[in-house]
Amino acid sequence: MKNSKVKTQNFLLFSLTFAFCLLTFNFAVSAQEATGPAETPITDSVRDKVRKTIENLVRKPKAVVGNLTDISDSTLQIESKDAKTFMVATTEDTVYLRITNDKRSEIEFEDLVLLDFVIAMGHRNGNDVLEAVRVVTYDKSPISVGSAIYGTVQEVGKTTLTVKHPKKNTTWTVKLAKKATITAKGEEGIDEIDLSDIEDGDSIIAAGSLDKDDETILSARKIHVIPGNFPSPTPQAE
Repeated sequence: MKNSKVKTQNFLLFSLTFAFCLLTFNFAVSAQEATGPAETPITDSVRDKVRKTIENLVRKPKAVVGNLTDISDSTLQIESKDAKTFMVATTEDTVYLRITNDKRSEIEFEDLVLLDFVIAMGHRNGNDVLEAVRVVTYDKSPISVGSAIYGTVQEVGKTTLTVKHPKKNTTWTVKLAKKATITAKGEEGIDEIDLSDIEDGDSIIAAGSLDKDDETILSARKIHVIPGNFPSPTPQAE
């Protein structure tokens, strides 16, 4: 009898323990199922906010301002006023505008002119290249006047050029700055040339810094040569 009672007690104890474990397991599973779906949207929301923040930091609108110093395929090179060089990538969707005498007109990529003052607006990519949404060019700098001159070469010296404005009775002495570059339009694009390649009568556009004491002296960082003279200017009413 005693053995029978002991067996019965052991069986009841085992049954109660098993039932308790089973209930505990079911409760844990139910709790996990209840909390699981609620946590997922929170996690996704946090990840989405982080992703958007990173994208906003990377795609923050930027602008590059300066003179257009090189055009290569779909890429522009712009030199800022402090002589820093920036690369600008263009696409089929890039919009080009030209401001002449405060009047705006839409132009094409092919209409861009070296040494023009430009403002390129867009977003920087991972290679620190500005992907341009809009490029605006000006007939004269809206920020600083006199940093670029154009005219006909009157005399070519060893390190200087004498240049006369095609319309005004103004003559400049153009000196080459350190690391200055001289370019000219060749058969297959823009070629880099030497000062000795320039001839009297050639037309040039020179960008640089005017002397503080004498505004007829320009220290040129960039010179672009256009063989031949500028066309005669059309008379304008005063």
